[in-house]
Amino acid sequence: MAMLPQPSCEVSSQVLGNWKHCIEELEKWQSVISRDAYMVSKLDKSRVPPPLTRPVSFIAPDGRLFDPHSLHLAIGEQSAKFFHSLEENHSMTLIRPPKHRHTLSPEKLAPVTIHLTGSAPTLPSPRNSNSPVPFTNVTRKRSGTAEEVQDMGLLDPDLVPTAIREKRAKPHLKKRVSSAMILDKLVDLIQAQKKYPGLLFEQSLDGLIIMGGTAEELVLLLTRVSLSDLSYVAEFLVVYHYFVSCDRVLDHLKDSFDPQARNDQDSKSVTVNTRVIHILKKWMNNYPVDFHDYSAVEKLKEVLNHIGNPSLYDLFQAKVLDCKRFVPSPAPRSIKDDSETSIMFVSCVDTMAQQLTLLEQKCFHNIQVHELRGQRWTRDDAAKAAPALYHCIRHFNRVSYWCATEIVLRSNLKQRVSALKRVINIAQKCVLYNNFNTALAIIGSLGFAAIKRLKRTWRSLPSKYIIMYNDLKELFNIDNNYRPYKKLLISQPPPIIPYLGVYLRDLTFLELGNPDYLIQDKGILNYDKLRMISSVIVEFQTYQAVPYDFEEIPAIQRQLANHMVSFDDDRLYDLSVILEPPTSTMRDSGSMTKDLFRMKKR
Repeated sequence: MAMLPQPSCEVSSQVLGNWKHCIEELEKWQSVISRDAYMVSKLDKSRVPPPLTRPVSFIAPDGRLFDPHSLHLAIGEQSAKFFHSLEENHSMTLIRPPKHRHTLSPEKLAPVTIHLTGSAPTLPSPRNSNSPVPFTNVTRKRSGTAEEVQDMGLLDPDLVPTAIREKRAKPHLKKRVSSAMILDKLVDLIQAQKKYPGLLFEQSLDGLIIMGGTAEELVLLLTRVSLSDLSYVAEFLVVYHYFVSCDRVLDHLKDSFDPQARNDQDSKSVTVNTRVIHILKKWMNNYPVDFHDYSAVEKLKEVLNHIGNPSLYDLFQAKVLDCKRFVPSPAPRSIKDDSETSIMFVSCVDTMAQQLTLLEQKCFHNIQVHELRGQRWTRDDAAKAAPALYHCIRHFNRVSYWCATEIVLRSNLKQRVSALKRVINIAQKCVLYNNFNTALAIIGSLGFAAIKRLKRTWRSLPSKYIIMYNDLKELFNIDNNYRPYKKLLISQPPPIIPYLGVYLRDLTFLELGNPDYLIQDKGILNYDKLRMISSVIVEFQTYQAVPYDFEEIPAIQRQLANHMVSFDDDRLYDLSVILEPPTSTMRDSGSMTKDLFRMKKR
């Protein structure tokens, strides 16, 4: 086991003479929550060696295209190796923040205090993807069948590559490849490479795959209808920011559109015109913020005037001009000393889990695609660069500290055990509702040193709750690269709120752990890398698209928004020591109650 680094600030005075409790003090910031957050936020990107090889590819080792689920598992495995190697090579250090030891604290550039894995389609069922997804379940409400969701415009089949859609519709059968087939594929590869020298192809068992290209060729590919399908359009709109400007793409669409072509003509120009209109509709509908971020609204109006399509004008007015940015506002907080009116106990466990899920969904749904790119959440101006993501991180931390605070605010052992049981029950219900982000925030709070050290409280907890808690910890076990959680995630139909940290971790790996160019001197970009980034972001958007249909209870929502009391690490730990002192000599209960009252009023 690696030695724990020394703390950068003094430990609490109560534990100076006790090594055991010094270790617990250090665990405050070595908790599973902070460990994941700091692995992304404290990464010294300037010291990451430029990758020379592709650790993961869209083409599986057996020569076939990865299906989305298998691809994300492969990305996760390589992501874990990437961060582990950085730790071993001292390219990254885990630094204890000045005050909040295990927070995700965006202010301290510690994004997500959530376990580390991207607006459009819903995730296909792990069963037969051609059949309706059974959303009904005895433990949770669902939003309808997959067909009904698609009718609502939430499913976008363009975001699934054609080869993968065909592959899902048929059982995975291994085929013997004859030498004649290999020769045919090689000829196809050579011919394609000669015809398009600015692109780089690779042969898979599912056909030729574009693995790279110059920035200009990748832009031109948008309207080469004989070479690219609509899945390329969907991928391109997610990742074009990495290599080309919004203005350049708009210029190409304007140049490609032929106003003289008639719709009744069966010509290439009509086909290209149709593709251009499709691209603009998808772009304005799914990513209207792009035109504001890149000051391209006037350029877009110029393109629309050139095309003269009324439906595009309507979409421009509804989506682009009326585009609203998310501006988080700090929620007021108040402290309630009366334990009987605690928010955690205002309703039954099931209702509380549902209301927390609705609150989490509001945060999760507001995250924009551009906030997930370029590790914006780790910047000094994270609140401006990624406001909705920043707000999600703050909310995650707030839930964690609220749960811990509810436990340590109770001086009576029986009440403390009752609060601990309630916290574990709510976490389990959140898992049943597929609200993994809140579940992990709650479970993470029980790993805080202030809670872990309450030995009398844990010993008084009934065995069934110990088993429940251990099962939840195993589900979100970081040592297994979240594999149990990921397997559960892909087996569940939407609605789902995934653990945000996994996406941030995997996107960081894809951006920093994979080469930008396949042939740098020729300017051949690694499009395979961009395709995988698009796949992760599209999965993220998948979960955003399907809402929960729980009934919102305004009174509880207001209390959760305004009265969720959460103390910081120092106060939590001080209260914990007052409740169960580290020495064997216990003070009388009256003295403890007075100390607790003073701490609550501080």
